[in-house]
Amino acid sequence: GNYKPTATAIAKVAPTVPPQPAFSPASTPLDLARRFLCWNHIGAVTILHGDDRNTVDITFTDSAYKRPISFTDNMNFILGSLGDDGAIFATDLQMDDDDDADMDDGLEGLNMSEATRRAVRKSQNKNGVGKATGSAVFFYRFSTIGSIREKDWYLTLPAGERVWSASSGQGWAAVATSRRFLRFFSSGGNQGQVVWVKGDPVTMAGRGRFMAVVYHDAAPLHDGTQQLAYKLWDASSFEVLSEGPLSCLSKGASLTWLGFSNDSALMAMDSEGVLSMLVQSGSSKWEWAPVLDTIGLRKSMDDQFWPITVYDGKMVCVPLKGGNSYPDAARKPVTSTLGLRMPLAPTQGAKTTQLEEINVRSNLALAQKRFVNEFEKGTEAELEDEYIKMSGQVVS
Repeated sequence: GNYKPTATAIAKVAPTVPPQPAFSPASTPLDLARRFLCWNHIGAVTILHGDDRNTVDITFTDSAYKRPISFTDNMNFILGSLGDDGAIFATDLQMDDDDDADMDDGLEGLNMSEATRRAVRKSQNKNGVGKATGSAVFFYRFSTIGSIREKDWYLTLPAGERVWSASSGQGWAAVATSRRFLRFFSSGGNQGQVVWVKGDPVTMAGRGRFMAVVYHDAAPLHDGTQQLAYKLWDASSFEVLSEGPLSCLSKGASLTWLGFSNDSALMAMDSEGVLSMLVQSGSSKWEWAPVLDTIGLRKSMDDQFWPITVYDGKMVCVPLKGGNSYPDAARKPVTSTLGLRMPLAPTQGAKTTQLEEINVRSNLALAQKRFVNEFEKGTEAELEDEYIKMSGQVVS
């Protein structure tokens, strides 16, 4: 009757929390007939699964920037992402097929030269009939200075290597794989660096020259909290700008979204609905700061806010009701904006708290602009103009 379980015994009976699976930001489940592959600041990518072929549709946030794009996917893309120069897609593991006619059908919907098609077939044949190869990666370029037939590119990863996440930006594209490889490419299709990720990749995001990857850093805690870490890159110069724990997850939470604001600040949302921003707290130190707690904005506990991007101090999102956890790609979801508000404790005067919050967030925005300014070589006068502009955004 005096038996007390040891720590080892408790550990044995405590339920094991599984690591969260890899995901693409602002995408919807694989088993849907029409689903979002991606929805970000550039636009949205949907895929419609048909009996014999799939259709990919790309629409742009700024319709004056680009007209909608539609093309046939005969490769069965399972994930994709939009960047400044184009859209990157990836398939699951492929099976070789020695039937040339089938190969022609599989590549017919892609804008590539005949020489590229021959190279693809050669790549697909090298492992022999019926053997699995790695994921196929396809990049759809929005424009090119050369022949229109040469603008897109394609490659197949080594046998057994599966793409778990992908992103692209200005002049670059990248994928994180099941082998814990982070593979960089130019927008034109040249292969770049291949580096190790310290743990299993969870997700990626990119904007302009910046790219971030999140990965598992340790086993989840027994309360369900995922133990993740991040690495922020300047993908243009292949320089690591910041890395550390993803310490912006609520107790028992997982990561549900990753992206960049239009000020190039890295943003993350957890499963509790808290949006956080990576901020520079010193010359080389970085911290995560909560900038919006959506729990208090819900009219019902079943309500959720599905993030798309952060623009001018506001989170652009799709409000979800009735327990839905993702929007329906078969309909055009209605978007909304939520102004960022740091969760400061209330003071005696509500106006005082509001002014304090504005001051704190303005300083964060200015620090972020100074950081980006170092890369863009802007002047102090331009920085002051930007600060005045950002202060207006913060107040609104």
